[in-house]
Amino acid sequence: MTKAWKIAPGSHADDWLLFRKNKCIGIGWLEDTDFRKFESVDKVLKALVSRYGENANGYGKGAAEMIWSFAREIKPGDLVVANDAYNRIVGIGVIESGYLHPRARSNPLRKDSYTHRHHVRLVDWQITRSVHVKGVTPKKYFFVQETLKELNSEDIKHIVNAYAQSHPSDIERTWAHLKARDDWDRPDGAEDDKSC
Repeated sequence: MTKAWKIAPGSHADDWLLFRKNKCIGIGWLEDTDFRKFESVDKVLKALVSRYGENANGYGKGAAEMIWSFAREIKPGDLVVANDAYNRIVGIGVIESGYLHPRARSNPLRKDSYTHRHHVRLVDWQITRSVHVKGVTPKKYFFVQETLKELNSEDIKHIVNAYAQSHPSDIERTWAHLKARDDWDRPDGAEDDKSC
């Protein structure tokens, strides 16, 4: 089944232009390691503790789970939503590759010196206009602080509605990539266009 993932392209989307230009999304951590070697989240956590120390902020179990998800759970065809902080989306795309480690020949960032986020997935960026997404009451923030998080159907409805209000011409393109999921209801403002 197709999934949707929120992945932050750096703090305040620092790497968004780089990722958009190179048609990918990436994460950092253990920059010289091929994540495919890890057999479990616990093995990822052991590597993080070994490299960064016990109880190092940002390198604990949550980081291990995000690394595992990026390398093992995200699949080609999944949707990726690139966010800037808590309430802004900078792009939406479709994952086009499996996980690419930092030295992989097909990794477009393997020789890049600008970012430390060299663990990548290739992405077809369908929408590159930004939009503000309001937090859902009682929360004022829409996104969590985590680098990577799976989105649910309610999250997607709010995203589609934000584009419908801010960029109506993008709504058809946005909805075309979301409506393939049979467990998502059609959000307000999204027409059921059979041609998509």
